Amino acid sequence: MAAPILWGVTTCVIKFSVLTFYLDIFENRLFKRCVYVVMVVTALLFCAVILGTCLLCTPFRYAWDKTIVGGHCADSTKNYLAVGIVNMIIDFAIVGLPMPILWGLQMPTNKKIAISTILALGLLYVRDLHHLYNITDNLL
Repeated sequence: MAAPILWGVTTCVIKFSVLTFYLDIFENRLFKRCVYVVMVVTALLFCAVILGTCLLCTPFRYAWDKTIVGGHCADSTKNYLAVGIVNMIIDFAIVGLPMPILWGLQMPTNKKIAISTILALGLLYVRDLHHLYNITDNLL
C-alpha cells in the first residue's frame, strides 16, 4: 500500500521541482502557462495514484488482509498501465517544453544539441517503458 503512494509523492515532487525551475528561468508568458498546465496535470496524476491505490480494494483493508470474506480488488494492472502512460506523457512534456525556446536562441547548433541532450537525459531511463510493455503484453 505504501509503495504506490510513496512513488506518487516522489514522482510529483521531482516533476514540480523541474517545472518550478523552468518558471524561474524562462520569462515567456505562454511558456509559463504551459508549465502551469503541466503542473495541474501532474497534481491530477498524484490524486489519481492516491485514489487508485485507496479505492482498488473493497473494503480497504482487503488490500493487505485477503482473509476478509467478501472482499475483492479491481484489476491493478489496468490502473498501473493508465498511471504509467500519463506519467510518460508528462515526462515527455517536461523535456519538450523548453526545446522551442532553446532552439530559438542565437548560439551555435552544436551547443543547442548539447543542451538538448542534457535536458533529455532523463528520457534514457526506460524502466517505465519496459514495465509498461510487460503490463501491456500481459493484458493481451
